[in-house]
Order: sequence, then structure tokens, then C-alpha cells
Amino acid sequence: MNSKIGILALLSALNSPAMAANFYAAVDMGQARAGDMCNGDNFGGATNCSTGSTAYRIGGGYQFTPNYGIELSYADLGDINPVSAPASGYYQNNYATTVQAAVTGKLPVGQGFSLIGKLGVAHTEFDESWVNNGGHFSAKSRDDKAAYGIGAQYDFRNRFAVRVQYEDFGVVGTPVVGQTGTGVSRVTLLSAGVIYNF
Repeated sequence: MNSKIGILALLSALNSPAMAANFYAAVDMGQARAGDMCNGDNFGGATNCSTGSTAYRIGGGYQFTPNYGIELSYADLGDINPVSAPASGYYQNNYATTVQAAVTGKLPVGQGFSLIGKLGVAHTEFDESWVNNGGHFSAKSRDDKAAYGIGAQYDFRNRFAVRVQYEDFGVVGTPVVGQTGTGVSRVTLLSAGVIYNF
């Protein structure tokens, strides 16, 4: 009986206006980069190799206190490093996504501005496909790495806020050996976004 009463009390607290007010949703857009993807260890001879792409993210979080909370997010990092080497008949696409769970911190510095940071784990996936002299190949990588982020946020007097962040998802991918592997690189994201506080 006591356990049932405890569960009911917890559910009631989670549904209370005070608890609901601590939740937020976020949408971010920015530039994802895999800066090492075009070096000689990954794609020697490539004449056209990009190390960045437009990224989109959705997320949500909960503030336990005005200074500390948690956040979960999913980011579509796009085709993070399309490659072409026409002389050798090589063309590649490398689609990347990441799911992140992090502890967040917020340090007010006055007049609605705050410094923000996060520390957690990112699950980053590469789904790669390429053509080499008429042959079609593919490779995948799945990595769970420590991730961190730093940035700044401005809170308006209503429920909205805006933020900018730089995040590092760690070194991910698999080495290229013959016609296998996605390439290895540190993946980062520079983004700007909007927050809505419930």
C-alpha cells in the first residue's frame, strides 16, 4: 500500500505546474564538421572532399535547479563529407546522425545572459556509400563517446530563449582499409537555436 501511495505521489508531482515549468524543448541548426575525413589516411587522392554539412537538431531537457539539468537530443548531421575523385572513378556520401544524453550547467552573467555547458555521451552513426570504378560499396560505424559542449544563452522575459553552442562528439568512425571503413574523424557541431520553456 505504501509503495502505491508513493508512486501516486510521484506521478502527481510530475504533473504539477511547478514540475512542468522546469521542462523545455529546443531546436538548433548549425554546421557539423568532420575535419579529419579528407586527410591522406582516409581518402588519399580525393580532389573534392568536404568536411562539413548543415545540421539540424531537436531536443528536450529538464532543469532540476536554475543552474543544473539534463538534456536529450537527436541531431541530423547531414552528408558530412561528400568525396569525389573523378580520375579514379571514386564518389562517396557519408550520412551522419547523433543521439546525445548530457548533464547541463547554466551560469548567469547578468541581464538575461548565461554561460552554458554540457557533459554526457553521444551515440554517433555513419552510414556510408560509395562508387569505385563502377562497383557499389557501403560501410557503417556506430560509436558511443564522451561528448561536451560550451556556449551562451539569452533568456527573454517570456518563455523563449536563444542559444549558441560548440559541441565535440569525440573521434568516431572506422579506418579505411581497401574498400572497407568509413574514415575516422573528430566530429563537432557549431549551432544556434531556440528554446521554449513549458
